[in-house]
Amino acid sequence: LPPGERNVHLSPVFPDRPLVVKPEHAFTLMRRASARIFMRVPVWVRVDLQDRAGGGRIRLTEIPTVTLSGTWWGDVRDGEMAYWIVVKARRKLTPDLFEPHLVVCAVQWDNLSEDDLQVEKLALRVEHLSVYEKDGWLWGEEVRVEYHGEDDGTDIRMDDIPPPEAAGAR
Repeated sequence: LPPGERNVHLSPVFPDRPLVVKPEHAFTLMRRASARIFMRVPVWVRVDLQDRAGGGRIRLTEIPTVTLSGTWWGDVRDGEMAYWIVVKARRKLTPDLFEPHLVVCAVQWDNLSEDDLQVEKLALRVEHLSVYEKDGWLWGEEVRVEYHGEDDGTDIRMDDIPPPEAAGAR
């Protein structure tokens, strides 16, 4: 470390690329139906140096707690590097969902179309999402997925607030 009084600061963060999330079991969301699922995402540990004298932080590194597989999201001309994860999407919160190296993400699916929606995978742009803590467990901000139909596409919204299940999280 550089000379002087400094503290090492560790914080949980999401991976640095989008995640292509594949539920362990694909499901169908009927027309005009909604579903709320919970999934777990491995955190990375951000390591910063912070001056005790009140100076800013210097980012040293980010370390994954789990090695994720790389993948490509998009077509040949317009796409991006991402990570691929298979998750057990759950409809209910249970204590076994929580582990110290995982962030629980609540995803609200709303099928606003007149057609059934086959849910096989989703690209989540997590690299700028916030991580919250409540009662020693990590939460990601709520993600809302609104499907409008094959011609009208999908809106994905992240509101920079913890989900209602983690109200009061910091």
